[in-house]
Amino acid sequence: MVDLSFEGSVKIETRKRKISESVSVDIPVPTQQEIRFAILFGFRCKLKPVEIFSECQTAFGVHAPSLATVSKWFRRFHTGRFSVEDEYQEGRAKSATDDVNFALLKSKIDEDPRLIQEIISEELGLNTMAVSRILQNYLGYTKKSARWLPKILTEA
Repeated sequence: MVDLSFEGSVKIETRKRKISESVSVDIPVPTQQEIRFAILFGFRCKLKPVEIFSECQTAFGVHAPSLATVSKWFRRFHTGRFSVEDEYQEGRAKSATDDVNFALLKSKIDEDPRLIQEIISEELGLNTMAVSRILQNYLGYTKKSARWLPKILTEA
């Protein structure tokens, strides 16, 4: 009895090699969406996460997602969420130190130099520590006699 499964796999490998050698076009790096669609395709083909991972390695090579990523998206599809887009996550801004906040803080202090940090932070929706850091480190203000004043350095 001859084992045909080994011969079949050799033929497939040879065929794959011939196809890849005949293609002279550079294949671009896959996007996250393309990878997620590939995982969704494997899910719909009723493949297990490990099998999808293996197929992704074959298709995407070094750009293939990790097994953990494949498993995460597989679980997501299994719960009925079939969107390949990232879900919106509400959270704090990346940084309070931007030009808009600088201008808002400066205008607040110019209007009323006796404002305290807590009131400013409530009005602008910023953290009290962020307000303090911007006023002192970026705008160069210091609190003197209950007023915010520009820090003036004198030569001695």
